[in-house]
Amino acid sequence: MSGPVQRLAVICAGQGAQAELDFSALRPGADDAVEAHVLWRAASAQLGGDWQDQWSTLDAVSRRANRVAQLAVALWQGLQWLRVRTVLPTPAWVIGYSAGEVAAQAIAGSLAFADVPGLMTARAEAMDAACGVADSPCLVLLGSRLPAAARQRREAALQRHGLCLSIQRTPAEAVWAAPAAQIAAFLADATQDGGWDARAVDVRVPSHSVYLQPALHPWRAALAACAVQAPQTGVLAGITGDPVRTADAVRSTLVDQLAQPIQWSDVLQGLLERGVTRVLDLGPGSDQGRLLEAQQADLQLFQVSAGILVRS
Repeated sequence: MSGPVQRLAVICAGQGAQAELDFSALRPGADDAVEAHVLWRAASAQLGGDWQDQWSTLDAVSRRANRVAQLAVALWQGLQWLRVRTVLPTPAWVIGYSAGEVAAQAIAGSLAFADVPGLMTARAEAMDAACGVADSPCLVLLGSRLPAAARQRREAALQRHGLCLSIQRTPAEAVWAAPAAQIAAFLADATQDGGWDARAVDVRVPSHSVYLQPALHPWRAALAACAVQAPQTGVLAGITGDPVRTADAVRSTLVDQLAQPIQWSDVLQGLLERGVTRVLDLGPGSDQGRLLEAQQADLQLFQVSAGILVRS
């Protein structure tokens, strides 16, 4: 991956693909950085025992629970990055999708990796406490393959059931959020009217919406108790797509994104406008890198498998 430093970007995904992760090959060994050992121990402490031992006992449902899922995502991204960073140029830009924005800030040097597991736990607990953990999805993914009349009926139903924009994934695809009962009512209307190009997303809190306003105070307090510095690598904020340049901006953007929509389409476009041609998608999964690749087909997209850099 030699080449101009200014053209490399790193992407950290959010929740969604973590349930199938296998951490066994990522347990830090003698050749790994001290940061990796500290990160593993800190994550293990949050789970109540050695991470791999505890993780292997959890079923898919437990791995999707907000607290465990966010820990798993951050640990995966941190360990993968710490394995491959020595063979890479310093990235010019790092971005994080939803929960992945915390790990992105650690990669950018704003947060210590040792602090990330505790922060992820605090973030998840604040989100869960904001309006309770539902027993059914609180998010719905909407596409654009609708006739104009059906789109108008869908927009009316979004307002009627109190759904809020959560993530603008692409210009044509967005995630909307609301408490579970409101999502269920919206989906019932969609079913009766032909589907509305709508699909439930199995996240049990209405992420990145006004419904999570009560989570802001405890999450802000957790960040205030943690050492934060200005990024040493470029970071684009999820809620605006703009560069984050100061420690105060790190804190404010991480706090605000709990209750404001993620403008992911703008973030991806921002990378392309800054001349990115090589992208390392740390996952979990490859969805975010594929979204970027769809906008610029000649991108060189890389992933990490068991700590080994591979071309996608």
